[in-house]
Amino acid sequence: MHYYLTILKEGRLLYTYFEDGQYKSNDMTSKAPSCLFEECRLCEDCTLRDILLLLRKHIDAFSRVLGRDCERTVIDAFSNESSNTLGQNIIYLRLFWNTVKDFYWQDDIQTEETELTGTRFPDFDALGTNGECWSIASTDPNCLLDIPVKLQSKLTIDDNTSSISKVIEFDHCEFSLGHILCGVINELNWYKRAESRAK
Repeated sequence: MHYYLTILKEGRLLYTYFEDGQYKSNDMTSKAPSCLFEECRLCEDCTLRDILLLLRKHIDAFSRVLGRDCERTVIDAFSNESSNTLGQNIIYLRLFWNTVKDFYWQDDIQTEETELTGTRFPDFDALGTNGECWSIASTDPNCLLDIPVKLQSKLTIDDNTSSISKVIEFDHCEFSLGHILCGVINELNWYKRAESRAK
């Protein structure tokens, strides 16, 4: 790949490209909403705070794409003091593709046709200090702000169409800026939904 985006500290967005035999870069923070379909990476020490800061800089534009709960999730993440201690047990947050080959269901009837699920946006969870995976769907985003976020580039596709469980693996899979933002907001929105139901 001769060009890609990188989310940097403080919610900055850098565009790196190859030209005249060398890599060059431009700050694309002000144009982030127009870059949703470009390949995107995270800087080594990127945290959830950095991703949400990028969202906050263009919250009106991103809310139109990511849904009405996007703005409320971002605002609450920076305004609430959380007493949740889950963040103390997390090494990093992880975006990954949870893809499955399965039989296609039509009108509640399983057909012989197959489908691939899990391709709309990546899943977002956490890796604990003992190597365990944590769901963060019901966690206040405020207590996760300063935890590093990693992209799991390895892609696995589980095959549920065979009696013998098969897995197809790829060493590298791209993420676009849109994938990253949508995966994060989709998971964090579950906290707002749970909070609304509790009221």
